Amino acid sequence: MARITRLISKYPWLAYLFICLVAVADAIVSIVLLYPNDFAPVGIQGFVTMIQHKLGISVGYLYLFVNAPLLILAFFILTKGYSFKNLSYILTFSVSTVVAQKIIAHFDLSFLEFHAKTDEQAIIAAALYGVFFGIVYPI
Repeated sequence: MARITRLISKYPWLAYLFICLVAVADAIVSIVLLYPNDFAPVGIQGFVTMIQHKLGISVGYLYLFVNAPLLILAFFILTKGYSFKNLSYILTFSVSTVVAQKIIAHFDLSFLEFHAKTDEQAIIAAALYGVFFGIVYPI
């Protein structure tokens, strides 16, 4: 952890690269594990996941739409660096989600999605999502 902090302080662009990589991973893991099993994560992503389930609008579009006013507010209240890091995550997650969903639909890659056959399997999918981000987010 200290090693990563030193690298980021030396090369600030690495923070944005890492944020974008985590956003892409979040989009892919969500598409593979959560959305097919009708699970919603916490926060705004969970809220827009429920809207996607009811209306059929992609989480990618909704996530950007719901976060836009918050990003504008954050730009004036919080530090600019923090605001731009949030912007980079939100844009990357939104674009990654839309692109991945379109690729899966276009090339019929639905076999990559984990569709649980029992409630226990669905809970395992949600737990795997939690484990994945429990490891990634603290970094």
